[in-house]
Amino acid sequence: MQKMIRRGLVMLGIIMFCLNAQAQIQVKDAWARASVLQQKSTGVFLQIVASQEADLVAVETKAAQSAEMHEMRMVNDTMHMQEIERVHLSAGQVVTFAPGGMHIMLMGLQRPLTVGEDIVLKLSFEMKNKKRKQIEVKAQVRALGEAAK
Repeated sequence: MQKMIRRGLVMLGIIMFCLNAQAQIQVKDAWARASVLQQKSTGVFLQIVASQEADLVAVETKAAQSAEMHEMRMVNDTMHMQEIERVHLSAGQVVTFAPGGMHIMLMGLQRPLTVGEDIVLKLSFEMKNKKRKQIEVKAQVRALGEAAK
């Protein structure tokens, strides 16, 4: 009987470890603005929720030469865009990247992004324990004036 209880506890521990290791970060509603022929940059928007504290520290994509996290700020009645090195994710809080606010800027587009296609982003997170975790996300390309669905 004790042997069965011990095995059950070991299995429970393994299951709990696996559940904790998975799905600590969720990315929802990822989309990118469509671009036109001569346009070399565009924005990507999404929502992130982490079950534990973490920082978004990098973004990569094959769709552009570079991808940076940016934020918009009002300075002396003028809107300015600036790069941000990391975005802190508090446990359980939604962090939103949206037009006019924080966003991911794709620069040096390899080709125009057309409505309906998906682009792949790799988001790199630094967890509280300083370990890195990478999540691959598909962002649907949407028309310029279309909001997230």
